[in-house]
Amino acid sequence: MFGCSDDSNNHCSINDLEITVGECNADGTYSLTLNFDYENPGNDYFEVYVRDDLLIGYYELAELPLTIEDFEISELDYDYIRVCVNDVADCCQAMEWESPQCDSDNDCSINDLEITVGECNADGTYSLTLNFNYENPGNDYFEVYVRDDLLIGYYELTELPLTIENFEISELDYDYIRVCINDVADCCQAMEWESPDC
Repeated sequence: MFGCSDDSNNHCSINDLEITVGECNADGTYSLTLNFDYENPGNDYFEVYVRDDLLIGYYELAELPLTIEDFEISELDYDYIRVCVNDVADCCQAMEWESPQCDSDNDCSINDLEITVGECNADGTYSLTLNFNYENPGNDYFEVYVRDDLLIGYYELTELPLTIENFEISELDYDYIRVCINDVADCCQAMEWESPDC
């Protein structure tokens, strides 16, 4: 039956391939859902390829619509897939779409950094409470720096709002901190405030 090439009614075809781009993941991949119609597949399976005929998965047609949770960005302007019915030559359809901006470094952000100056201590330091909002940190930690990139602490995001009991005055008119998500380049926010008279 499947060997007959003269009967067009038995010809395998894939039609109406649709790609739906989902959310970005912390590792720079993204969720992607694909769906298509098919006729006369001859078996119950299909394959998914990206550029250069690289096979990324083998699935059952019954799984459609199929969501791939960690689709890798091609680093080109457009991503690409080709779906083919398993073991049926030329029963394929391909599609390109604009790559989403899912670079994990660029996704991370720190916003709304707040500093609350507390009581002075006998040793000339003071209590300082900091808090901020963040998106897509990629891990559970952040660092606190003062001027000259001097690291003063490494903390868990779950500790926010964080109180530093013995913050040292800089002896300048304004004190300064910079908070950065751990190991995420450029995911930082800095702030200056008037030094208290301790």
